[in-house]
Amino acid sequence: LGRGKAFSTVEGGILLTDNREIAAAIEEELSELKPYNFFELVTLVLTALALKLLTSPALFWLPKSLPFLQIGATHFDPDFAIRTFSKFQAGLTFSWLERLERFRTQRRFNAEKWAMQKTNNTVKPYLTTESLPDLIRFPIECADESVRRELLHESERYGLGLAAVYPDTIAGITELKKTFAGQQFPVAQQLVHRLATLPVHPLVANYDRQRIARLLGRDKIVSKVTAAEPIKRAG
Repeated sequence: LGRGKAFSTVEGGILLTDNREIAAAIEEELSELKPYNFFELVTLVLTALALKLLTSPALFWLPKSLPFLQIGATHFDPDFAIRTFSKFQAGLTFSWLERLERFRTQRRFNAEKWAMQKTNNTVKPYLTTESLPDLIRFPIECADESVRRELLHESERYGLGLAAVYPDTIAGITELKKTFAGQQFPVAQQLVHRLATLPVHPLVANYDRQRIARLLGRDKIVSKVTAAEPIKRAG
């Protein structure tokens, strides 16, 4: 339930199990957790207020311009503090079922629009309307890394909201490399450098979709590519 999720309480998560023994073990672990201290709780509240304000597309340039926020960064850090869920966070879940259903409906609508989007021959929607899962962002596949780089550059220039996916595969994470020693994942590695994503959140308006559609169909992106190979689907 961290920031940037479809349904957020700033930080935290949900555990589900249908096993009574596992449930009892979880309850025992939770009973030993400490609550947020005063400073942590104030920080949590201020972060929630900032996120509420800065999630507006018109203001998103501001948090992206602050490097210490590390917007879009991906970090592998298993050593983090665990706290009990605060009453403030519980308040943020008010009417969660109705809100989540509304978010899902709006995201689905935007995802279907992107799945049917006409593009130039170097950019393709990665999913079709027949295979749409519940998406937080819609993936598109570029012919090569240079096409994606140009797309993201133009998106940043005009504030269109396109984004890259993860910077590397799971096997490429420094702390996990030993786990995957001797194994190769060529399709995953290829997609890391060719996938980009389009926004589907409820604040995406028809005007936003039109501007992004114009970018995806521009000949300028094609001219940047010298030898674009055919886009292949992952099996």
